[in-house]
Amino acid sequence: ALVAQSIGLLTDLSPLGVARSRPYSDAIDKACDELLRLSAENVDLEDLARRHGMSYPLFRREFKAQTGFSPHAYVIAFRLNQAKSLLRNSEMTVREICEETGFSSLAYFSAAFQRHEGVSPREWRLKNCRQQASGE
Repeated sequence: ALVAQSIGLLTDLSPLGVARSRPYSDAIDKACDELLRLSAENVDLEDLARRHGMSYPLFRREFKAQTGFSPHAYVIAFRLNQAKSLLRNSEMTVREICEETGFSSLAYFSAAFQRHEGVSPREWRLKNCRQQASGE
């Protein structure tokens, strides 16, 4: 599934589908696939829950029980991991990466990145490109 392929980018996220005996596990797995596939777009989480046969409160509770993340936090973590990959492996500007990964504004992207990584996207790129160049 798309989730399994994408987990390589989510190395610091908990594994998906850990509670396979839960009654909504298949629906949550499918919702995870959909969230990852649409990660650069704004996804209506209440609509996503309805499409998978659940109210939003039930969906959020089941999603968090199975992934360790709220649906919103899951999307943000995935977007940030995509951004780190682009920062490391492309010449794109921080603004272009912000837009490519689906963040609504550069300020929001920078704040989320700083909270998650402890440094700005620019600082992270400088540090990680320097480590790659020196072979560390």
